[in-house]
Amino acid sequence: MRAAIINLGLLICAIVLALAPVSGMRWVLRTHTFNVAEQRLEETAQRTLTHIDGLLSEAADVIAGVSDIMHASCGSNERSRLSAAAFNARAAKNILILGPDGRTLCSSSEIPAGNYLGARFRPASQKNLAVALSPVSDAGRSLLNVSFTDGDRMLIASIVLDLQRLDYVPAEWKHNIVGLLAFDDGTMIARLPVWDGKTKAVDRRHSAPTLSAVAASEHFPIHVSMNVAMETALESARILSVIVDLGGGLLGVLFFLIIAQAIWRRPTVEDAIARGIRRDEFIPYYQPVFNIQTGALVGCECLIRWRKADGSIVPPGVFIREAEESGLAVEMTKRLMNKVRDEVGAVYATQPQLKMAINLFADHFSDFATVNDVRHIFSTGGMRYSQLVFEVTERYPLPNLARAKLAIKGLQDLGCKVALDDAGTGHGGLAYLQTLGMDQIKIDKLFIDTITSSNTGSPIIDSLIELGRSLMMEIVAEGIETGEQLHYLRNRGVHFAQGYLFAKPLAGKAYLALIAASSAPSSQVASAPAPAEGQPPMGSNSAHAEAA
Repeated sequence: MRAAIINLGLLICAIVLALAPVSGMRWVLRTHTFNVAEQRLEETAQRTLTHIDGLLSEAADVIAGVSDIMHASCGSNERSRLSAAAFNARAAKNILILGPDGRTLCSSSEIPAGNYLGARFRPASQKNLAVALSPVSDAGRSLLNVSFTDGDRMLIASIVLDLQRLDYVPAEWKHNIVGLLAFDDGTMIARLPVWDGKTKAVDRRHSAPTLSAVAASEHFPIHVSMNVAMETALESARILSVIVDLGGGLLGVLFFLIIAQAIWRRPTVEDAIARGIRRDEFIPYYQPVFNIQTGALVGCECLIRWRKADGSIVPPGVFIREAEESGLAVEMTKRLMNKVRDEVGAVYATQPQLKMAINLFADHFSDFATVNDVRHIFSTGGMRYSQLVFEVTERYPLPNLARAKLAIKGLQDLGCKVALDDAGTGHGGLAYLQTLGMDQIKIDKLFIDTITSSNTGSPIIDSLIELGRSLMMEIVAEGIETGEQLHYLRNRGVHFAQGYLFAKPLAGKAYLALIAASSAPSSQVASAPAPAEGQPPMGSNSAHAEAA
């Protein structure tokens, strides 16, 4: 009954929300149009400034190239160099050298110099470089002077501002926009662009709301400012309003149908996993790892289990693949690491020889976040970074080996080890070992199962063992269930193994009890006799191997 009331309330909300799309879309459209117009205006101002900035920078480079003749006499060679420099610059009208009294000492042309010393030169970012508005013009076109001062002499390049060429304004804005090129102190250089007096219409409308943009040069004391009437900027929104009115109704109906479907949709496995993460239902189990040469407990592999609200335990085979594909495995693993730290960290602090292996997934290696999580989580609680082993499965490919290598290197820099899990079963193989720099190889149960009383050899296992030795890597065998398998691995020098022959995955309390028992002098695992070949130990169940 309660669920029906909730669904009815949601349905009523859906009906109300279905009526809102038209006004909502109008607002979205207007906001989007405003943002686009603002971006276009900023781009227009920036493109205009970039063009002018480029001309000034080019002029600065040109006069720097002839600065060595500033103090020379004005001979034919000097005039030729000035003329060549002016010719090579796109917009340079004239290049000249002035003396301390303002008199022209040398020039690239016969153009009257004017009173350059009377002009106000404004310093640029580069030392001894300045910019001023020229006292003369070129057929009504503004000139900017770029000057370089050395002692009592000044080298000047006059730059023609062909304002018609600076027309980067969208066509639909041309009669409703004001653009100004000015010095940073507010002195106007020119109005941009010039349209035969048509910008007067803008001045009459300037009191109306406008959209503004300013682009300032990083190298010269100039900036470009542009203002467009808001009505003009939002013109396209009015054109589209009719479409919005028609489409909004259809969208409202679609929105209603989507919400209605969501209300009655059956929860998916992904939904259940997400809910389980929020409720903290995923817990660690620990499968002990032993040194099969000495019998000593050397640590465990942390395996995840889903303990639901009713107390039932769900094995990972039911949910792990879905969690990985949905991206939920990252958060799930993060919470699992916190539980491991809280549950066994204090005991591990007193047992530095014990290792804790934790499985990671492809998403963990897409960036450096996992390294940061490990650093943060295990910075407290007693467990050392050197006690951690992170397993990378070979069953599913890593999408970006370069990023994975960085993440693995980050874990190793903390002191952690990285193991190749399910070795020989999947995509990476030798490439992973060579590229990613693993510390440990874990031989999968798939290959261990080939060791039987009737099969006295396993070439794949032997190859993996030999490969690990050649790369100076630790080898761990998984899924040991029979005495034959144990003896086979012992005889080939394998030191570490886990499986039902030794112990099932244990809950936290049981694992802590095992650590306590293994630490007691009278309970060393090494003192226990090895099981007879072909005979599992008491209490083991070799018929049902639990998935990692």
